[in-house]
Amino acid sequence: MDLRHRRQPHSIQVMGTTADGYSVDLRSRARFTIADAKVAATADGWVRPVANGTTQLLVAVAGPRAGPRARVPD
Repeated sequence: MDLRHRRQPHSIQVMGTTADGYSVDLRSRARFTIADAKVAATADGWVRPVANGTTQLLVAVAGPRAGPRARVPD
């Protein structure tokens, strides 16, 4: 994801699938962390840019963490 302006944060959706095949919103149970807090910040499921650079957004629900790269271009 590209974060272009600090007044334009991105909302992060975390979805899962039940054994029956139904989609479930897991955002309220997810924990969000940023690998490099000098580049981006996260709070309440939102990510906003802090400075130019590239970092990793990590999302954990009930197991291993995964997530997209976050880039703040020049």
